[in-house]
This record gives sequence, structure tokens and C-alpha cells, in this order.
Amino acid sequence: MAIDIVLPIVLVLMILLIGTMIVVRAVRSRNVQQASGEASNARREARGDGKP
Repeated sequence: MAIDIVLPIVLVLMILLIGTMIVVRAVRSRNVQQASGEASNARREARGDGKP
């Protein structure tokens, strides 16, 4: 009887946990890409290859 109540709750929590993990991973990779892009832009400007 109790498993009828617990099982849907556990499934919903697992789905939410997986969803948040995917979102966190996507945001982290996007931040890393932005940081590397900004670093390469700074290097390009330091070399003088960048657009003014």
C-alpha cells in the first residue's frame, strides 16, 4: 500500500534531479566556452590581430 504513494514521488524526484543535472552541466559548459572565448579575444587584442 505504501509503495503506491512512494513510487510516483521517487520517480518525480529522480526526473527533477536528472533535469537539474543536465541544466547545470549545460550552463557550466556555456560559461567555460564564454571564458575561453574572452581569453582568446584578449590574446588576439594583445597581439594586435583583433578588430579595434
